[in-house]
Amino acid sequence: MNNIINILPKVKECPSAGDGVHRWVYHVVCTFLDHRAEHQKIIDYCERHATRNLQPKEVENAIGSRLKCLKETLKYSAIPSASSLRMEKVKTQIN
Repeated sequence: MNNIINILPKVKECPSAGDGVHRWVYHVVCTFLDHRAEHQKIIDYCERHATRNLQPKEVENAIGSRLKCLKETLKYSAIPSASSLRMEKVKTQIN
């Protein structure tokens, strides 16, 4: 994992309770996962810097949501689009 110090400038400060703490948790999760941080480091950071008491499993659920989103993105990016398939067919016929 990259040094946590490299991640910190990209992490926003946690807003006041009621002003988007859950959104901030997801932001932290995304930022830390982009830097391949361990899940426990993400949880510890959120618990330490949140402006309210976090709900049980709030960070863990956000991590799961992000990982699911990344998995879906990879799944669909691996499937060639119809237009790219047609272009490959044209290239094959030309060669």
